[in-house]
Amino acid sequence: MSVSDPAIDQSEQRKHLGTFIRLHRQRLQPEAAGFAATARRRTTGLRRFHHPQHGDLVFEQLTLHPAVRSDLKLVMLLPSA
Repeated sequence: MSVSDPAIDQSEQRKHLGTFIRLHRQRLQPEAAGFAATARRRTTGLRRFHHPQHGDLVFEQLTLHPAVRSDLKLVMLLPSA
């Protein structure tokens, strides 16, 4: 195996992680975790922010809700290419 550019590897790793998380999240149902069927789930997707010096920034938001701690959630903003 040859040594490749670390920036490309990191980008590929982020893509694979994002795909993994999205696929597993799509399989989850709120009812299976004890939430009401009418509970609204915020959709994942692109989030745009305006930074005064850097201009518009675009991130993909992924939110994880740990099953063992219903009072916690992890929100990840991954840079979007």
